[in-house]
Amino acid sequence: MATWTAATAIPSGSLITSAWMTNVTGAINFLGAASATAGKDLAYLRRTTTQSLTAGTWAAVGFNAEDFDVANGHDNTTNNSRYTAVAAGKYRLTGNVHFTHTTGTSALSGAFRKNGSGSSLTGFITGSAIVIDPPSAGRYGLVIPPTLVSLAAGDYVELMVNNSNASPAIDPTTYGVAFGIEWIGA
Repeated sequence: MATWTAATAIPSGSLITSAWMTNVTGAINFLGAASATAGKDLAYLRRTTTQSLTAGTWAAVGFNAEDFDVANGHDNTTNNSRYTAVAAGKYRLTGNVHFTHTTGTSALSGAFRKNGSGSSLTGFITGSAIVIDPPSAGRYGLVIPPTLVSLAAGDYVELMVNNSNASPAIDPTTYGVAFGIEWIGA
């Protein structure tokens, strides 16, 4: 069962200012997971360049840009496909991937993976997979079903993709490629 920090009284007749909030962060940050002063795990990661894939093989998407990463669970260079949970709890994962697709005879797939290894299906999170069969060559996007998952501090999650096309690539130039991670409770 989760525990809650006792409420902090707002001084009578005072305004709630950013300075006041900074001084009582531990008391007002009841959603704070990592510590009394850190914010909850919350990140929005993006890929800004094309990523080549091996046809028919699952691959983790590498993310080289962050719109925000409140708890510093992601690194744009080292293991950049991973978001590592700073705090234990329940997380909501969201994601989208955009492919350049040269034939209409192959499947595009995506899913979230927890603590996986290699390029296999090991660790895929139940209910997160999606597969489409494009009718022709072109650009296609996948929206991975929003997924809830329990993570311990130090667990990591990744957005995985598979394109069975002859020359597959992730192409963020038109519609983008993104991964959202949000701590939603203990």
